[in-house]
Amino acid sequence: MDPIIIKSSSIPVSPQKLNLVAGIIRKKNLDYSLKTLEFLPKKGGRILYKLLRGAAKSLEKSQEDISNFFLSKIEVNQGRMQKRAIYRAKGRTDRIRKRYSLVNLHLSKKETTAKQKTLK
Repeated sequence: MDPIIIKSSSIPVSPQKLNLVAGIIRKKNLDYSLKTLEFLPKKGGRILYKLLRGAAKSLEKSQEDISNFFLSKIEVNQGRMQKRAIYRAKGRTDRIRKRYSLVNLHLSKKETTAKQKTLK
């Protein structure tokens, strides 16, 4: 089965900060990731939680069990950069770079072996 891909663009968090949060849930189960991100005190955690919650709801709508899915791959890339100037003393200016992120989440279904099927 091909992985389910959730794409999001123009997330107003720098990719470096978002990648810290993504590292926590990389290669983890979907239900474990949702529980972890729900109480994570970072902005990136709230954003990734909303993305995963939407994916989980669509899986439940299609009669799938979310405990059978895991995050096989998470890509956090740099998006656009908004550049502004802040004016300082003596005619100088400093640049403000607001960074945005692009996120791709790959959900894959767990492979159940023949032994596990016979045990159930």
